[in-house]
Amino acid sequence: MKKAEIKEYARRYVTDGTVVNSIEDIFPYVDGIVINPEQFKKYYKEGKLKNFTGLVVDESTIIKNRSAQITDM
Repeated sequence: MKKAEIKEYARRYVTDGTVVNSIEDIFPYVDGIVINPEQFKKYYKEGKLKNFTGLVVDESTIIKNRSAQITDM
């Protein structure tokens, strides 16, 4: 996601004046996210997905690239 897209998306959820520079800055303000497997792996290992009540993993990147190396968690 491009930085401009992140900022546009963040305006809907971050209304307290917090500056949003990355998608991670939005995490405290939402209950759930749609995420690709590569980002899921990264954020899971970093422990950043614990507070969500909904999480959808979009597998379309795997379908497009069957040789993607994302299975080792």
